[in-house]
Amino acid sequence: MFRSYIRIFSYLKPYTLKIIGSFICTLLLIAIVIYIPSITGYLVDDVLKTRDIRLLTHLILAGIGLLLLKGVISYFQVYLMVFAGEGAVRDLRQEFFSHLTRLSFSFFTKWHTGDLISRAIADIAIIRETFVMNFVRVIPQIFIFLGLLIRIFILNLHLALASCLIIPIILVLLVKFGKRVKSVSKTLQGKVDNLSSLINEVISGIRTVKSFCREDYEKDRFRNINQENFSVGVFRSKLRAIQDASVEFIAVLGFFAVVLIAGLQLIKGKITPGELTAFFTALVLIAEPISTISRSYFHWQETAASSDRIFQIIDTKEKVEEKPMASDMPRIRGEVEFRDISFSYDGRKEILKGICIKVEEGETIGLVGKSGAGKTTLLSLIPRFYDPTNGVILIDGRDIGDFKIRTLREQIGILLQEPILFSGTIRENILYGRLDATQEEIIKASQLANIHSFIESLPNGYDTEIGERGVKLSGGERQRIAIARVLIKSPRIILLDEPTSAIDAESEELIHEAIKNLMKGRTTFIIAHRLSTVKHVDRLVVIDNGEVAEIGKHSELLEKEGIYADLFKSQLFM
Repeated sequence: MFRSYIRIFSYLKPYTLKIIGSFICTLLLIAIVIYIPSITGYLVDDVLKTRDIRLLTHLILAGIGLLLLKGVISYFQVYLMVFAGEGAVRDLRQEFFSHLTRLSFSFFTKWHTGDLISRAIADIAIIRETFVMNFVRVIPQIFIFLGLLIRIFILNLHLALASCLIIPIILVLLVKFGKRVKSVSKTLQGKVDNLSSLINEVISGIRTVKSFCREDYEKDRFRNINQENFSVGVFRSKLRAIQDASVEFIAVLGFFAVVLIAGLQLIKGKITPGELTAFFTALVLIAEPISTISRSYFHWQETAASSDRIFQIIDTKEKVEEKPMASDMPRIRGEVEFRDISFSYDGRKEILKGICIKVEEGETIGLVGKSGAGKTTLLSLIPRFYDPTNGVILIDGRDIGDFKIRTLREQIGILLQEPILFSGTIRENILYGRLDATQEEIIKASQLANIHSFIESLPNGYDTEIGERGVKLSGGERQRIAIARVLIKSPRIILLDEPTSAIDAESEELIHEAIKNLMKGRTTFIIAHRLSTVKHVDRLVVIDNGEVAEIGKHSELLEKEGIYADLFKSQLFM
């Protein structure tokens, strides 16, 4: 737990000067707060005895002046500490997101999107609450508590000792409740993850939900998880209520014990009314820091649970790592060679086994085979979404592992069966391929992708908002925008994963023409489920059970009457 706190506090290091300034303000506040009991003591002992109106006026003015000064100093103390806290949370959130975007594909196959979103938002929000709110309140309160503690010992040793008897009891209660709160908080945050995951799944698959009439089923699923979340949340609130009530009860018992002792001392003449007033003023003032610290302890336990979950992601190692001396990849020609490539996702079952293929610059290769044969996995190795278990991939005769991943991927264009567009305008989605492209380059790419005329027909043209994931566009329109996005990137290697399989006949013709423009002069790999779409490629590679079964042209493979011929014939009669 303390390791988590130390790590969280390390994010405050860049804001050391702000924190020092806030601590200086805190020390000034302590001096003011400690002096206030003296004013009440003078009022009782001196003013009541002398009935000096002038002294009374001076003391009241002094009190007002101190309160005004306290307000000004409090402003700067809070501002400086909030600035540091918000900055630390911003930096933590940025590191979390940056690390998330760097992680390998294998990471995202194991984690639910909703879980990651919950950690990025809900858990960091809890840390922010502690840093920005509790940290601002608690740190000065701790120093004020210590200052007032010293003050009450100076005022009256016996009464101070009696007052301090309750502190160990309160500490024991806080530790006992704290362990339970951390455990419950982790459970609750897990329930929030489940809610986020379910919401994300249902919204993403809303067409499927509605087509199967499963609205009530999903409502029941959500209701069950929501009820679990409610139950844990209520239990956590019960813990907090019991903790606060227990601390308050112990504090009140301690207060009455002190009142009893103080009353006896006053009766015996061992203390003056002014001294007694000053002591109880300090005691009343010390109650606020004790209450604030005890309540904040609850939040610190939540923060420990949240920070553990955040650092679990940040500490996840990238499975695809660059070599320490990796260099920038120069502009490539596009020759690709798979040399004895094997791959396994889990280290046990091999998906690819001894793949050996050499592809010439500008050649078009069709990858065919049954579903699950390993075609998509093989192509995923080229941009290093995964690294092969054994073997090496060469581009222009050099191991791709010798280059920086970014400079490798910048020269590879990928077009998926279901294109992913982002909320925003058409222009922004095309520019995603190359952010510094000019308007002329955008138009040229759009023309080659057969989408320019459609864009121009829209009221706002390239500045038309397309909605989340391009929901306002048809499948064919989304695919052609995705092609324009790849074209503007001007890659040397193209990876196509059946980009026309889910498109209507009219759109397919436009997309085929756009893809031909995309492929010109570039090394291209096409994963084909419909074999009729790859009859005219330079070579076909048949993948069967993770191995290269056949290589050749369409006509050559038909003559062999092997796996490819069987697949082609079966599709003819479908």
